[in-house]
Amino acid sequence: MQKKIIQFRYYDNNNSNNYPTSADSAEKFTTGQLFTSYMPGIHLGVQTIPGTKLYLNENYTNPVIIGATGIYELSLEGTSGLLQNIKVDSTSMDIIKNTRGAYIIIDLVYETEEN
Repeated sequence: MQKKIIQFRYYDNNNSNNYPTSADSAEKFTTGQLFTSYMPGIHLGVQTIPGTKLYLNENYTNPVIIGATGIYELSLEGTSGLLQNIKVDSTSMDIIKNTRGAYIIIDLVYETEEN
């Protein structure tokens, strides 16, 4: 297995700073479809506005809430757990999309059999 990293950036719909180009709408973050090709994940880093909610591994009752620093880190390397799914709360994405200067950056380390 080879480890790879990808960064997802969202500022608002169709913003030229969004990355990759498929990260062009808030809805792709809320459905999780943006991340499925990069699972399972072994490390997650998030930078965004405080209060943003994330749902990990289909746990829709207990979201991760980004704290006052706006930074969240999760490492599952060396454990038996893997990150199978990421979804950003739709209300949180609406706030990011409609707040000037707000953004979400997600760094994901994942394993692949590709070279």
